[in-house]
Amino acid sequence: MDDGLISQQQPQLAMGNSILGGPAREKAQTIVENMAARHESQLLAWKWLKQAMKAIPPTDAEEAALWELVSRVRHERY
Repeated sequence: MDDGLISQQQPQLAMGNSILGGPAREKAQTIVENMAARHESQLLAWKWLKQAMKAIPPTDAEEAALWELVSRVRHERY
C-alpha cells in the first residue's frame, strides 16, 4: 500500500471532499431543508385529518382503524 497516496487523501476526506474533489456527503443545510419540507407536507396531512375528524366524527370501526394506523406511524417514527 502506498502511504503517500493515503496521506494525500486524508486532508481531502477530512474537508468533506472525495478523492475526485466532489462533496462526499450532503451539507447539513440540505438535509435540514429536505427534512423540513417532508415534515411540513406530513403536517398538512395531519391537519387535514384533524379537521375531517371534527367535521365528521369517525364511527367505532373507523376509530379502531385510525387507532391502528396512528399507533403504527408513532411506532415507526420512534
